Amino acid sequence: MKRLFQGAMALATVAALSTSAVAHDPPGVIFEIWQWPTSHLPTLDADLSEWDVVPEELWITEQDMNNENFIQSAPTDSDPDASDLAVRFTFGWNDETERLYLAYDRFDDYFSIQRDDIELAVDADHSAGYYWSTEGMTDEEAQRARGRQAQIAHFFFHSKVDDLGRPWNWNWMTQADWYQEPPYSDGAYVWSEPELGQEYTWQIELWHVWWDDFNWQDPEGSVIHDLQEGEIIGMAVRNWDGDVGQCCSHDDTGEILSSWGLHFNESSTNADFHPDWILLPVDEDALPTAVEDNTWGHIKASFAN
Repeated sequence: MKRLFQGAMALATVAALSTSAVAHDPPGVIFEIWQWPTSHLPTLDADLSEWDVVPEELWITEQDMNNENFIQSAPTDSDPDASDLAVRFTFGWNDETERLYLAYDRFDDYFSIQRDDIELAVDADHSAGYYWSTEGMTDEEAQRARGRQAQIAHFFFHSKVDDLGRPWNWNWMTQADWYQEPPYSDGAYVWSEPELGQEYTWQIELWHVWWDDFNWQDPEGSVIHDLQEGEIIGMAVRNWDGDVGQCCSHDDTGEILSSWGLHFNESSTNADFHPDWILLPVDEDALPTAVEDNTWGHIKASFAN
């Protein structure tokens, strides 16, 4: 598992930089997010070669994750198996655009149209607590509370999304759909076009803004979080994976669902259990020079023509 700080140093950093003193999950661990300067923002084309500048220790793989096993059935395998699901991903951020960027590479031995996706749950201001409705709220109050101070999104980046009946960017907490397009979110993907049950590869590149106050009825009135160098945000990452034949059927599809993440507790509605991530400064030494950057831009443009 990738660690920036551990033990007392990590907890002291969290207490100093966070608006909440809760111990996030896993406790004492802070993951790192690469900073893209505005001069070097990645092109959203699912070609992840631009991300080669990101140090290896900032990449997460399936070996860093555990099976959260949220379904109500017999346990699934708890040890990562790259022949079943292999992922490699990392994040970036930009101070000017306020966006979090994701580069994601996946191999899966079984395509499940209902169950294969990546999910992010982001508590950008690290305020923690529930981001769901509570008992006694009116319907209007409940709709306003869901996802207000932290947001969640499933990303179904594949050509079967119309068959799935869900948008590519799905926040199941809200009836809104305006967050799915620029200036709030955008992305691209390539994959190997599997049929149901076949193995496949899948590359994703996307960006998304996140809100301190998300008002599903009022995009302009919603408050986008102002990302700042050195601050800590809360973010849970889940890799959802549908398979067959592991032990028992979850429903009449014959598939069983597993969820692979960095944390150990249910965090779909409670940001107390989001892992901590620190926004790094720009690493000037790792960035390509102007000549290198220009050359690479011409190469990518030639591929597109």
